[in-house]
Amino acid sequence: MDADALVAELEKLSDWDLQDVIQRVLGRVMKVTLTRPATTLDLVVTLNCNLRCDYCFVAGKDRATTMSLSTAQRAIDFFIGHSARKSHLEIVFFGGEPLLELELMRSAAAYARVHAAEKKKAMRFSITTNGTLIDDAALEFAEEFDILYMLSLDGAKRTHDLHRRSVDGRGTFDRIARNIPLLKQRQDWLAARMTISPDTAATLTEDVQSLFDLGINQFFIEPDFFADWSAEQISAYEEQYQRLADLYIELRSGNQPIRILEFETKPTDRRHRYAGRWGCHAGRGRLTITPDGSLYPCNRFPGLGEGNGECRLGDLEEGFINYAPLRDLMDDRHLIRPSCRECAVADYCQGGCPAANLATCASIYTVPPVYCAQIRALASILDSRAEALEKYAWGAESPVKPCCGDEPPCSDLFPIAPPNEGAQSVAADTAATGR
Repeated sequence: MDADALVAELEKLSDWDLQDVIQRVLGRVMKVTLTRPATTLDLVVTLNCNLRCDYCFVAGKDRATTMSLSTAQRAIDFFIGHSARKSHLEIVFFGGEPLLELELMRSAAAYARVHAAEKKKAMRFSITTNGTLIDDAALEFAEEFDILYMLSLDGAKRTHDLHRRSVDGRGTFDRIARNIPLLKQRQDWLAARMTISPDTAATLTEDVQSLFDLGINQFFIEPDFFADWSAEQISAYEEQYQRLADLYIELRSGNQPIRILEFETKPTDRRHRYAGRWGCHAGRGRLTITPDGSLYPCNRFPGLGEGNGECRLGDLEEGFINYAPLRDLMDDRHLIRPSCRECAVADYCQGGCPAANLATCASIYTVPPVYCAQIRALASILDSRAEALEKYAWGAESPVKPCCGDEPPCSDLFPIAPPNEGAQSVAADTAATGR
């Protein structure tokens, strides 16, 4: 039916029926324009955890809320079904503490691998874990499905044990540290996700050095956005970020294997990537499914407690039914970010974590001050240390490459070159595996 014939048919409708058609068409348009093909699934296999970290953003850890295998299988089907023509997919097992549900993950991974292959898609897996439950079974699971672990580890023993404690209140650093050699037996690149608190900001560089000495060589560093930061603590964090850049350059110049992704993109590339564009991958190729089958844009939103309902996209029964969060997450306009419009380093910035922004500032468009401090420090580092970073991080001979957005998809946990080749060459199988 051509456009004229369609209009003629619409003119025959009553106002009531026409309004119904318009609403249905608008729903279809919103679905098509806002639902991006999914490439990464955060599968929250349990909200239960054996730790009680005082800054944890996952609410309800005291409830033994665990995903059933049937829900996991339906979640995987939903994920693959919404991946469109994307051929390389990733499942991140998340919690709570996912290793509490090792057998569930094993069954889910086997199911995902088979069903992805049926659709001629490659599926890979990773796990974010507190590291206390690593044992032979966890390593065998990783070997079977080629899984990479990322540890939640905040720094040296004193720093880590301040906030990451077990249920009985004891520190957990020693339990994790003795598992690092086990992980390193099969995982040369081992990442730590460090949460920096106001009372640990002043030792950031020292903590990274301590973890590097233990065998951690990839670092994801983020401040605790939910904490109350004083001006002095924010200043200390900025100063430590500058010192951390110097440590990174020192290690790279000595041909040491270390990755801190924030330092690994040229200012020109970063400005090109973020200029006039805000937001992360939440709702833009990333999807989170919780134990009850609820759909969220990323793994942060379910942990917002009572405020998470407005960010819930739907569930496995009905699919996507709430498109408002996706619309808001994709709104790139500077106009709705008044605090960012005149910022000198806005083009280095992606606008913060939407979930953290919402929780701390009551808007996904308003950024907490400590995030701004980190971006200011980063912009200064990339500009003032450009010559050294060009040589040891950005250059043609460096294994560190900026994300290109192409397939196979870049993944923070899958470096370009193995550490034993340092900064000299790119592993031959990298292109084939995307790691």
